[in-house]
Amino acid sequence: GSTNDGAMYRRTDGGFACCLLIKDSNSWLTEWIAYHILVLPMKELIVAVDPHSVQSPLSILRRFNASTSGLDLDITLWHDEDYLADVINEMPLYPPLGAPPHLWTDRIRQRYLFRQNIFMSRCLAEIQRRRSSGGERGENGAEWVFLHDVDEFITFHRDGINVLGKELMPQYGEGTILDYIKATQHDTKSIFYSEPCLPIPRLLFGSKESSKEQISSNVPPGFDPLQFNTLRYRHHVSEGSPSLSGFVKPIINVRRSSRDAFDVPATDPHCPYHKVGQICRNYTIMHHLKGYDDSPLIMNHYVGSWEAFSFGRKWFLERFNETKEVSGGQKDEIRPWLSAFVGRFGSAKAAMLLEGAGEVHYDYGPLRGERLGVPYGHSDEVLKQVLAEEKIKEKQRQEKAKKQKFTTKIKNFRRKGEKVIIPSV
Repeated sequence: GSTNDGAMYRRTDGGFACCLLIKDSNSWLTEWIAYHILVLPMKELIVAVDPHSVQSPLSILRRFNASTSGLDLDITLWHDEDYLADVINEMPLYPPLGAPPHLWTDRIRQRYLFRQNIFMSRCLAEIQRRRSSGGERGENGAEWVFLHDVDEFITFHRDGINVLGKELMPQYGEGTILDYIKATQHDTKSIFYSEPCLPIPRLLFGSKESSKEQISSNVPPGFDPLQFNTLRYRHHVSEGSPSLSGFVKPIINVRRSSRDAFDVPATDPHCPYHKVGQICRNYTIMHHLKGYDDSPLIMNHYVGSWEAFSFGRKWFLERFNETKEVSGGQKDEIRPWLSAFVGRFGSAKAAMLLEGAGEVHYDYGPLRGERLGVPYGHSDEVLKQVLAEEKIKEKQRQEKAKKQKFTTKIKNFRRKGEKVIIPSV
């Protein structure tokens, strides 16, 4: 229960757990945590920070953690030694500092994927362990675990053509996704009936802007809709189209999973345990039989602003540009969440919790003091190499543009029959 000043009973039954690996995502994190506290509700969160990240999420995590906020949310921050110590020697090695830039980019990505797969398996195992061996919540701890990113927001698929029990889906602030699952999971036709691993389709929202009037609708006084991706971006790709929305993401039930289910690393974040005998064995079949129109849940996947999207990954400009003019439709279904959040916690508490949402800035934080990732010096060297790589790429782009411009000039001269003078290099 709660009162309007935001006080909540601690460690209530049920709820969801989330496993989150982040890298330079502070501008997303505040909105993401607040939203999922309200909607799931999220009550356990395990976070790992990629060591190449230049931002520290500590101030945001401390703001929401139960020990400092009074919220019913237990947050655990993992360092490399908490989940990678026994396999660190298996991780792809960094190339020497003099190696070609493309090799650095490729190797950093390989290390990230290795880290991600290990993290998912260890996080799922930890949530399962907490339920069975006397964690803070014991057997009343989370049994459903989401494995999604900080730019993905889970919501009801109210306009799904074949969705079961749409009339049981509560409005924001009046109930949660967990309430819906409990109300439908005993129906043999429900996707929540018995499977331990379920696919949740995604819907990509592009970077196309809307009018100030449109994004300000249903926004509580004192809050700026431009700070919230879920309010600012309304244009999405065609529903059910996998070309831009990408692969599904999983929701996993650790109570229905065997104790050794997570002893091996996950294979990828979209279908983590799909091999014969593993918990997602029916995953692909279910994805085809129960596709986008059948799923009661979807993940709104936001590209966000260029400032947030490009932070630490400027080489994805082409991907960002693909989404600028998406025209599959507009959705405002998620919009009431902020009003419901303010109604739940009160304006003052909500403003405190949501402070800095959407702001993009370098926040180095106490990385070394909090043992986040690799030693600070090593991280600096990696960052220097990546920045050097960016400079090389930019120089190559400029040289290519200059060459193309000169080639065009030569062609124009030749069309006119004029003599071409080649400048000295």
